[in-house]
Amino acid sequence: SGTNLLDITTRRWSAPVVAGTGVPARLLGPVLAPDEDVGPVHYLLPSGVRAEAVTGLGDEFAEALAVGLLDPGPLVVVIGTSGALLGVQDQPSAGVFCHATADRWLRLDSLHGAGMSLSWFRDTFAPGLDLDALTAEAAGVAPGADGLVFLPYLAGDRSTAGASARAGFLGARPSHTRAHFVRAVLEGVALELRRVATVRMGVVRPTQVVLKGGGARSALWAQIVADVFDAPLATSARTAASGALDVAGVGARWWDYTELAARATRTSVEPSADAGRYPAVFDHFVGTVAAVLGV
Repeated sequence: SGTNLLDITTRRWSAPVVAGTGVPARLLGPVLAPDEDVGPVHYLLPSGVRAEAVTGLGDEFAEALAVGLLDPGPLVVVIGTSGALLGVQDQPSAGVFCHATADRWLRLDSLHGAGMSLSWFRDTFAPGLDLDALTAEAAGVAPGADGLVFLPYLAGDRSTAGASARAGFLGARPSHTRAHFVRAVLEGVALELRRVATVRMGVVRPTQVVLKGGGARSALWAQIVADVFDAPLATSARTAASGALDVAGVGARWWDYTELAARATRTSVEPSADAGRYPAVFDHFVGTVAAVLGV
């Protein structure tokens, strides 16, 4: 479905679109489900070992399966060098991708400068300091960083303003310390991810957030994400490779997608009392983004 040549409602190549692009239809292979058996594997297998291959799926889709993301409600938030958001729909719409099962669609969005923002701040303003020590300083700063706002566009913005977007701190005063700036970075990433989820994905309040990536290892950052989204948060060590094995197991008829969806991740972080302070912080952040990016 990422080719834009697929009719995502029928999961078949769209004849009018294919014809309009001039792509010869004979070059397009059959459209197969991720769990379909595509035949035996012979290469580099020990004698006596038999293996079957299934079609497979992309990494983000496998990431979603790994944590049981097959129904609307939960949201996967990834804070690595970049950030990603994954959510499921039970109806197709513009801009979504076909998910592993025939009646579900996956919406993907991203933030280019997530964990990169914290690493950049540390390398620039506190070189050699351990990231845990740096974030520990921010734990003593109240939500909202005393009015200091960080726009996490070090690598631009994916769709609102594109590569022309620039990162920056706004609202700095003499009373702000390094801890305020670190807190602003952590919050800026979480607030931008929520803005993307709300504005571009239509997810106002997920039933649960599953936090993945390096950001999940920071207790403070995880709490900020739970409070900003005002949703219970879970973490998971299962990776995209786990999801690939899951879909292979479906193809081998060892289990089905219902069982994968039932692997609900356990909540590890509940929203704190600070969650009630973030709606105003979020509104201020969205207004600042609108003023700076002109959206």
